Formats: sequence, C-alpha cells, structure tokens
Amino acid sequence: MVALTRFLEGGAALFGEGPLLRFLRTVGSSLSRIAEAAVSVFYATLEGPMRARGTTERQLAEASVRAIESIDTLQTMIHDLFRGHMEVAIERFRHTELGRSVHTARMTVGFVDLVGFTTLSSSMRAHDLVEVIERFEARAHDVIVARGGRLVKLIGDEVMFVTLDAAAACDIALALFEDFAGDPAVLPRGALATGDLIVRGGDYYGPIVNLAARIVEQAVPNELLVTPELAAHADGAQLRFEPAGKRMLKGFDVPVTLMTVERG
Repeated sequence: MVALTRFLEGGAALFGEGPLLRFLRTVGSSLSRIAEAAVSVFYATLEGPMRARGTTERQLAEASVRAIESIDTLQTMIHDLFRGHMEVAIERFRHTELGRSVHTARMTVGFVDLVGFTTLSSSMRAHDLVEVIERFEARAHDVIVARGGRLVKLIGDEVMFVTLDAAAACDIALALFEDFAGDPAVLPRGALATGDLIVRGGDYYGPIVNLAARIVEQAVPNELLVTPELAAHADGAQLRFEPAGKRMLKGFDVPVTLMTVERG
C-alpha cells in the first residue's frame, strides 16, 4: 500500500493527476481482461469438462488450487513481458512521425473483418464458431506482429491494427487474405487509411480511423480498399493500385475516392 501511495504521488507530480488516472484506468481494464481470460480458460478446459464427467467437489477444489498456484508464475511472466512490450513501444514512438499536435501521430490504420459473419454465426455450433474466430485471431496476431505492425484490438470478427509504413499495412492485409485462401469459413476483406491518428490510452481514434472503419464495409471478400493518400505513401512498393470509384460512406458528407490494392 505504501508503494502504491508513493507511485500515485510521484506519478501525479510528474504527469498530472488527470493523465495518471486515465493511465490507471487503462491498466485496470487490461488486468480485468487478463483475469477474465484466465477464468475462461480454466472453465473451458478444466472445470467445464470435469463437471460434465461428474467430478466430485473435492477434485474441482484441488484443480482450482493448482490453477491458483500457477498464478505466481504468470505474474512473473507478465512482469518480464511488460518490459519487453515497453521497449517495443518506445522504439515505435521514436520512429513515428508526429502529427499536428502532441496527441496525434501520422500512421496507417487498418481493419480486416470477416464477410457474412453474422449469418455464419447463426448457422454454426458454438464450438465450431469459436474455432473459426480463434483461427482468425491467432493468424491475424502472428501476421501483424511479424510484419512490424501493432495489433490494437480484436473486435469479434474484426481486427484493427496500425503501422508506421503504408506499404507494410498493405502487406499485412494481403497476407491475411492469402493465408485464408480456400477456407470457406473465413472470407476476409480489408480497408486502410493513412493520416493523423489520435493516440490515447493505447488506442487510436479520429477521422482517419473512422474513415477506414467505414471503408471496410464497402469491400467484398478478398478485396483491400484504400485511400489515394495511402497509395501515394506506398509508392514504389511491389503493389498495384487501381481506381475503385467514389463511395458514399456513413457519416461523410461527400463521396470518398477509393482504390484497390493487389501485389504487383
């Protein structure tokens, strides 16, 4: 408790009380998600199957104790992982082109989602649906990280990511399309936009993010739609951009010019 008090006092003096509280809310929500994920894994892999087999309460209690004991190892692992992620985040921000204010950075934001997921989810068993989502999420994570992007969040059937380089964002989206080629259950589509993003609490906001989120709704399976601004920043890469006309997007007063992207 003493250490926490000192942290709060020192953090408030260094960063200000408002920014510190916003940061702590982010920490709290992240830890809450980790806790929920841990409990979910325990129930899905241990308690649920054990109850289905008619396991005794004593056996369930013993399994719970073993799971709780493993938390000590998890805490140490999280500490080490946090230091590694801090180093990556610091390096990314050092190479980020600053926007027009201290709250913005010039980056490329991308969305890739699954076409027809609502219909698919209503016709599949829960177990099969979970497998589809987990396959999509796992591959999205691996592809984005391996190609220098940052996975911002997974939103059910959609992934949001950012990159410092426009060409890298195109490569990420196209790689996901290629990975799921021939998989009838996973029909990805994507959208990218480059510009000033509002950076806040480990997330990204603003008109450019909204633009990319609306553009993805216009794409068909295995189609990557981008703005002309992105195409200009990815000039020289092994990519081919073709006009895709103008589209009226929800929340935008005038038609937006779009382009498609394929490997050159």
